[in-house]
Amino acid sequence: MAKHGLHFGDKNTADIRLYLIASSGQETEDPLFVHSQVLKKAGFFETKLSECSSSDKRSFEIKVTNSHNRENYIRCIQLLYSFQEDQRFYFSSVDDALAVLPVASQIMFHDCIQSCMLYLDAVRWSPEQKAKLRALLTSLKLDILPDLGTRLGILGKSDSEHIEMVKDSLQELLSRTLKNEFETRTRAEKHMSEYFKAEVSPAVKDACRSALLKEFSGDVERIKSEDKNIELYCNRLSWLVGVIQSCDGKLFETVLKLFCEDTNLRNSINEKTPERSAYFILNILRNRFLKAMGNGDIITPKSFRVFLLTNWVETMVHLNVYYSITI
Repeated sequence: MAKHGLHFGDKNTADIRLYLIASSGQETEDPLFVHSQVLKKAGFFETKLSECSSSDKRSFEIKVTNSHNRENYIRCIQLLYSFQEDQRFYFSSVDDALAVLPVASQIMFHDCIQSCMLYLDAVRWSPEQKAKLRALLTSLKLDILPDLGTRLGILGKSDSEHIEMVKDSLQELLSRTLKNEFETRTRAEKHMSEYFKAEVSPAVKDACRSALLKEFSGDVERIKSEDKNIELYCNRLSWLVGVIQSCDGKLFETVLKLFCEDTNLRNSINEKTPERSAYFILNILRNRFLKAMGNGDIITPKSFRVFLLTNWVETMVHLNVYYSITI
């Protein structure tokens, strides 16, 4: 359900009838039933709506000349509703993203443009798709993401240099998530989801794993070595494990073993984890690791499961006492 209960094509709640006029001048008979509150997310429609009388509360019409495929235009409008619901943008293929990008550019839907570029940067292209993308970006005169420009050969970087740039940009993005800011973490999750899609090249996926693992290991070391800001590190560690679990099963299994086999981490948690941090560590142990093993999401040897219970049950009981006191 949308945040404000608004749905594409809902005649009962729509306050705008959007008519798409072909470049030939032919007007379609069937309008699109949409909502001004959603259309405002695109700069083009925000300007259109501002031209309308603010005192007129009735449903009104907007007519737009559309030089694109009608279905591609409708798909882009539907993505406006996905943005309204704080959902991620999903593209089924390179051709899908290439079809949406020019429409998003025309209506100035900047979040969609950025997501298109992130997706196109992450996936593999055929030589024909690469040529089409270069021509499209040149004609649209968009600000190209540095990494995407590198892959297209615009900056003349090698593939290995491109992967290093991906690592650096991901590392910088993840470093900003240490502070518990919803928008920053949501943006990072969206980017990671795009980079871990099925069509992404193995090298890009490895760069993502490297960036996530580096941040995970950094938080673990800080919990063990520092006495201040423990709650901050536990909070971010819990979030990181959740992102890793949703993005990559292979990496999730890796961090599970690293976490549970680290006796120094366990001792540090037992000795100095503040009461308010108990929730975050319990979330990792119970809601992430134990549930994943119990549901069969990851398959671990029996010896490891016994090891986990033997070494961490006492810690979970210890933390649960703290958590019960604070809730």
